Amino acid sequence: MEDKRKIVLQEFDNLIKSSKRLQKPKSLEKVKKAFHFADNAHKGQFRKTGQKMPYIIHPISVAKIIATEMGFGSTTVAAALLHDVAEDTDYTIENIRKVFGNDIAFIVNGLTKITHVFNPKRTEQAETFINLILKMSKDKRIAFIKIADRLHNLRTMDGIKESSQMIKTAESLDVYAPLAHQLGLFEIKKEIEDISFRLRENGAYLRIKKLVEDNKESQEKTFQLLSNPISKELKKNNYDFKIEPITKSLYRTWEIIKHKKIELNEIHNFLTVRIIFKPEGETSEKQQCYALYAILTDLFVVESNKLIDKITTPKKNGFEALISSVMLGGEWAEVQIMTERMNEIAKRGYAKNHDNKHLENIEKWGRSLTKIFDNKELTNQEIIEIVKPQDNEIHVFTPKGDLITLPKGATALDFAFRIHTYLGLKFVAAQINKRTVGYDFKLSNAEQVKIISSSSINPQKEWENALVCSRNKAELKRYFSKEKKKIIKEGKVIFNYIIAELETKKIEISKYINHFNCKNKEDFFYRIGTKTIMSANIKQALVNKQNSIGKIFEYLFVKKDIQNIETKKTEKNNIIFDPKKTFLIDDIDKISLSQCCSPIPGNPSIVHHTSDSKFIIHRRNCIHARELNSSDRKKTAVVKWGTLVENVFKIKIKFSGIDKKGLLIEILQIISKEMDINMTKLFAKTTKNIFKGTIELEVKNADNLQKIINEIRKIKEIIKVHRYQTNFKL
Repeated sequence: MEDKRKIVLQEFDNLIKSSKRLQKPKSLEKVKKAFHFADNAHKGQFRKTGQKMPYIIHPISVAKIIATEMGFGSTTVAAALLHDVAEDTDYTIENIRKVFGNDIAFIVNGLTKITHVFNPKRTEQAETFINLILKMSKDKRIAFIKIADRLHNLRTMDGIKESSQMIKTAESLDVYAPLAHQLGLFEIKKEIEDISFRLRENGAYLRIKKLVEDNKESQEKTFQLLSNPISKELKKNNYDFKIEPITKSLYRTWEIIKHKKIELNEIHNFLTVRIIFKPEGETSEKQQCYALYAILTDLFVVESNKLIDKITTPKKNGFEALISSVMLGGEWAEVQIMTERMNEIAKRGYAKNHDNKHLENIEKWGRSLTKIFDNKELTNQEIIEIVKPQDNEIHVFTPKGDLITLPKGATALDFAFRIHTYLGLKFVAAQINKRTVGYDFKLSNAEQVKIISSSSINPQKEWENALVCSRNKAELKRYFSKEKKKIIKEGKVIFNYIIAELETKKIEISKYINHFNCKNKEDFFYRIGTKTIMSANIKQALVNKQNSIGKIFEYLFVKKDIQNIETKKTEKNNIIFDPKKTFLIDDIDKISLSQCCSPIPGNPSIVHHTSDSKFIIHRRNCIHARELNSSDRKKTAVVKWGTLVENVFKIKIKFSGIDKKGLLIEILQIISKEMDINMTKLFAKTTKNIFKGTIELEVKNADNLQKIINEIRKIKEIIKVHRYQTNFKL
């Protein structure tokens, strides 16, 4: 125990030594005070991972990330040390406020997990995300500490249960990596993605890692061919500079390869060369970047029509650079030109400059969500989608010339909602560069947009399909929810009036709900309010002879009671589900295989226990699997495939290659060698000497399938071969 105590004290000492800002007397006093408070609060608590170290090691590690990898000072470091105190110990936020003041107490409160659900339709996790975003809108340091907390948890996650890993990695990819991107924490974003990828889909991770390592020599050669002539020229011109290779995360590389169905060497900007220089004199940074770009054009053929100026219009996360593509060996290679300041932002965001104007976007974004989260109809997944910041952006202008940033693919209706919710709800048309277009018109960079609206217009349901921004969709849904409540209220008034008019005694409304095939009481009143159920229909039902009604009710309810008894019998035989335990599949009749990703035995998978007590299996790399892990974690579990000898599963493989006589026969011979494989469908065609095809097979497991793919891949003329599925995401 003494050895572990020495480790704790050494780790805290390393934290102080890691930052000169923390060594100043006042800062040191504040951080020491926070450490001793947290150390005492967490006394007797231990980490679940690794060597069962004292829990205080985690807050120290988070604080170190805040100080060294994000560049914050003593207040944020102190809050990081205290971030789990209110959640995991007997101390409260009020205790922290009395000792450390309102500033630190507010940050810690924003980081504390919600322990109860305010809305029964939402999960604890969704409420926690809402709490995080709303608190973050008032103090962005909350977001930085939350990301640091998640990063350290990921770094030490190897020792925890696989079911917990699936939940945390899904959250990390869906929320924390995009949030880190929006804050400009690109290095941290890459690490979050790669650790999550490794834990979530280890086989794919190892394959892509080997692919990148095998290609390392080629990438190094490309880097030298680009950097050597640039370096020589910049030295001649007395620049203070450095040139660095920037590569994509393994996760992003894998996503591109899978979604675009291309090889590693076909990724245009897998390797980016970044030129970082120290600006001199009084000339603006932008002008000096353009001067360096002029040198680049003397050395290489540049794709001049695709020069991207992210200095004039930086990304929302503050990223600034001149981005160009140069011709090298018959292929285009990306080059970024930036100053030392821009590079610091590109790696660590604006954490060092807490008051920078670009970070105000984060607070504005959080504030804009306050009303949206009031909508009780929002599902857990919709909340996750709203929380996820958008990566790709376009820039458009208002009639007055104000710059508006929207996600790529945004429509005229998205623009209207971004200006003002009322403008979106009353949309008639838009004028794009003086040309009139409809609500679903997709916007492009640099277009000027004017919205035409009318107070007499009411939104239509199909508008939702034209909205790209999750926030805008939520606003529209909020409007429809409010309107529906009004109609339900009106329907209830009409129904009560009819009952009063006919002087009918108190009735069992559930019988009339079933009589009109309504889902529930709200649906019944809504249909009355919208005149789907007319007053005459209700009156007729109320004055029907008792024996006729009795027969209807006997049919509707007695039969239903029998069904309920049968359901209860079935429930007794149901599989016992525990999200914390591995879900064993030993009988295919007890579960459903999702159509979106078609899992087969051997595929890393999860199970979703639906509200109607079904068990649906998804592959882990299916987009829905990740969404379910993120939004409905208490209804998901890790799958273990049992022995399913008698079952076969239909899958498709797609292939392409250089056409040659007998190529298809060669592929079919490989399949025929596998005695357990049955081919059910075949499609093949040749276009301009390129041979493409799809084969549907019946296989018993993933090993069966992978063996065939590997053998087909060995054919010299084959360019690509892969399992075909439409809903694939890691």
